[in-house]
Amino acid sequence: MRPKDAYQEFVEDLIAIVTFTGKLYDLKSHKKKLLVQGFKQILQEAEKDD
Repeated sequence: MRPKDAYQEFVEDLIAIVTFTGKLYDLKSHKKKLLVQGFKQILQEAEKDD
């Protein structure tokens, strides 16, 4: 596995933030899941572009 670049780390940090704030503010689970899935898709697309 190759080292992470700054973009990948940024997206992973955003996923962690969304997950944490979702718990903190008690977001509906389906909305939180959609946000996390969106960020994961962005990360996968970035990996494909490399």
